[in-house]
Amino acid sequence: MTETIYKTCSKCNKIKPTSEFNKDNQRIDGLYPSCKDCRILDRQKNKKLIYEQKKCYRLNNKEKISIAKKKYAIANKDKINVLNAKHRSLKKRSLVSWYESEKELIKLKYKEAQKFGLHVDHIVPLQHSLVCGLHCNDNLQLLTPFDNISKSNNFII
Repeated sequence: MTETIYKTCSKCNKIKPTSEFNKDNQRIDGLYPSCKDCRILDRQKNKKLIYEQKKCYRLNNKEKISIAKKKYAIANKDKINVLNAKHRSLKKRSLVSWYESEKELIKLKYKEAQKFGLHVDHIVPLQHSLVCGLHCNDNLQLLTPFDNISKSNNFII
């Protein structure tokens, strides 16, 4: 049987279980001095100040943020591709209602494409004069870049 450890919140001075405190690796005990509830209240009280501080940081660190975003995009190209495909399909209203249940399969397809240098192609195009395909796992296929580019937006009946 595990023993519950308690800690006193530095804001409300209530004794609470350590599960009520967020983790902070820079502290000796590994936890924030104030409990989760007090931190939420602080953020709500200081919402405007926090927004202004973040805005100021973004304005003063544009290049640093840009570099970090580029590094993330390079390291997580498959995730970016999935998000971009989802965005494009939402714009074209071709995202299916069961997308969330297929999300992992679609991610795997994009990861596989990146790994082998292939393109993810919609079998039935999302936008075509004759048909309107869906952005779902069953409508995706892996093609070589040459095949995908030469296929273009064609749909063969």
